[in-house]
Amino acid sequence: MKYLGPLLVVGITLFLVLLIGGLNLFSSRESSQAPIVISIDQGIAPLKTSLAKREAAYQTHLEELNKTLEAQQVKYQTKIDTLSAQILAAQNQLTDLQIQKQDLQSEFARLETIQSERSTAYQNQLQQIHDQYAENLAQLQTQLDEAKANLAEVNLQLQNR
Repeated sequence: MKYLGPLLVVGITLFLVLLIGGLNLFSSRESSQAPIVISIDQGIAPLKTSLAKREAAYQTHLEELNKTLEAQQVKYQTKIDTLSAQILAAQNQLTDLQIQKQDLQSEFARLETIQSERSTAYQNQLQQIHDQYAENLAQLQTQLDEAKANLAEVNLQLQNR
């Protein structure tokens, strides 16, 4: 884009020179008339001005596009940075939650073990208490039966007197 204007000027100038040269050769072969002189400067000046204006317009448009592109790049880079920070924060949070999960699983297993041990201990204590109660009840029943037997014997002796 930068060299478009000068390239067009050089190309058009070269074309005109070749055209004039070709016409001169062609006209000199056909007749020996006086050569026709064409003023190149008059035809090229407006062309150069037009090309310079186009090139300036293209340069202005190109600069605007570059500014827009840079603004969009900054905007997208900002979004990328923001999203990257959010992703990093989420990954850190996920790591923390995974560690917490492992800790809680370990704590849960420990509490289950303690609960199982205590349940077994309580069951053993309950069984011991039940056995002791049954033994005490049997002793009391034996004593009660002995007392009844003694009472019946005493009642019998009293009736016999």
